[in-house]
Amino acid sequence: MIRLQDSREIRISSSEKEDMERLIQLFMKMFLIGFDELEMSERQETVSLFGEKVSQGIESFSRRLTILEEKVQSLEN
Repeated sequence: MIRLQDSREIRISSSEKEDMERLIQLFMKMFLIGFDELEMSERQETVSLFGEKVSQGIESFSRRLTILEEKVQSLEN
C-alpha cells in the first residue's frame, strides 16, 4: 500500500509490485547498456511487462471514464 500526500491510498498486490520492480530493473539495465545489448529473454520480458502496464493504464482510464459518464448521466436526470 502506498499513501499519497492527499491521504488517498493505492493498494498494489505483491505480484504487481514484483512486476514493477522487475520492469524498473530492466529499464535501468537498458538505459545503461542499451536495448540491443540485452539478452533476448530480457528484451522479451521488458516488452511484455511494459505492454501489461500500458494495458492496465488503459483499462483504468476506461473504467474511470465510464464512472464519470454514469455520474454525468445521473446529474442530467
